[in-house]
Amino acid sequence: MTQTTPIQITERAIKRIQQLLAKPENASTPYLRVGVRGGGCAGLEYVLRFEMSPRATDHQFAFEDFHVIMDPKSAELLQDCVLDFTGELLGGGFRVQNPHAKRSCGCGTSFSPI
Repeated sequence: MTQTTPIQITERAIKRIQQLLAKPENASTPYLRVGVRGGGCAGLEYVLRFEMSPRATDHQFAFEDFHVIMDPKSAELLQDCVLDFTGELLGGGFRVQNPHAKRSCGCGTSFSPI
């Protein structure tokens, strides 16, 4: 079921996701999982990975020509966030801009909501 997305994805990030999906090794993984799990130096870390299919409890969100899947807890924690991509040589890659993070690590891959 497709729902209104809690996360925005910038044009730069969409373009990079499409480039990654076009690679032969990702041809059978049409879903991008965006999520949060315990870990990282700030308490929670962001998850971005390609998967073959959603889980029964996942939310699905349509973007361009791919779908984002997200577990319910991640959808709650990532509400109003923006997924961006920067091609900078140092510190480049996907970044989540999280307006609800009370603290985050220096590398930008983990955060704390409290």
